[in-house]
Amino acid sequence: MFPPVEIMDTTLRDGEQEPGIIFTREDKVAIAKRLDAAGVHRIEAGCPMTSEEDAAAIKEICALGLKAKIYCFVRGVSSDMDVAKACGVDGVVIEVPGSEQMLQGGMRWGMEKAIKAASEATRYAHELGLMVTFFPSDASRSDMDFLSTLLNGVLDAGGHFDSVALVDTFGAFSPEGAAYMVKELLRRVGKPVEAHFHEDFGLSIPTTIAALQAGAFCAHVTVNGIGERAGNASLEEIVMALHTRRDFYEAETGINTRQIYNSSKLLSNITGVPI
Repeated sequence: MFPPVEIMDTTLRDGEQEPGIIFTREDKVAIAKRLDAAGVHRIEAGCPMTSEEDAAAIKEICALGLKAKIYCFVRGVSSDMDVAKACGVDGVVIEVPGSEQMLQGGMRWGMEKAIKAASEATRYAHELGLMVTFFPSDASRSDMDFLSTLLNGVLDAGGHFDSVALVDTFGAFSPEGAAYMVKELLRRVGKPVEAHFHEDFGLSIPTTIAALQAGAFCAHVTVNGIGERAGNASLEEIVMALHTRRDFYEAETGINTRQIYNSSKLLSNITGVPI
C-alpha cells in the first residue's frame, strides 16, 4: 500500500515554458486559487528572477493565505534565496546541473565547484527558513555514482535540502529506469524523492507512477499536461489513475477530484489551448 502522495503543481513555472503560453499576473493568481480549491499540496508559482511581473505574481499568491505551500524556482546562488524570501514563499526549488553532460559540457564546471555553490545556496535557503527541494537537472541521464557523489557532497559540505527531485529534463526515462534511480537515491542519499518527468513518447504517467511505487513521495504535474516539448505529467491523469486504479496503486492524494474539470477548463480558457 502506498503512503500518501503529494502533488506539486508546476503549471505556473514549467507549464509556462510551452511555446505560445504566457500568463499574466491575474492569470497566475486565478490558477493558483483554483489549484488550492482542488487540494493541491504545493504550488510552484514561478521564477521571481525572470521578471518583475513574475515576482509580483508570486508575492500576491503568497499573500492569499492559501492552504497549499507556495514554492518558487531559483538558481543555485545565494542571491536568489533573498529574492525568494522577499516574495514570501514557503520553499524553493533549487536547480543545479545533475549530470556530467550538463555540468561539464553545459556549465563548464567541475564537481568541486558545483558542490561548493550548491552547498552554500541550500544552506543559506535553510537559514532563511525556506523548505528546499534540490533539483539536479538532467538527473535521469546521470551516472548513478556521479549523481550520488554530487548530492552527498552537498550534504557533507554543510548544505541542506529536505528532498531531492529526480528530474527527467530531456524526456529520456523509462518506468524501469525511474524506479531503479528512486530506489538508489533512497539507499545512497537517504533523502525523500520527488518525481519530475516529461511526456516525451507518452511516458510521463507510467514513469511517474513507477517512481511512486518505488518510494518517491511527490509527483510534479501541470494542469492539462502543458509544458516544454511534449509537455509534463498531467495532473488529471496522475490523480485519476491513482484515484481509480486501486487494484494496482492504492494511493491517496487527497485531491478533490470534483474540482479537476474546473481547473482544466480554466486553464484552457486562459491559454486558448483546447482540452
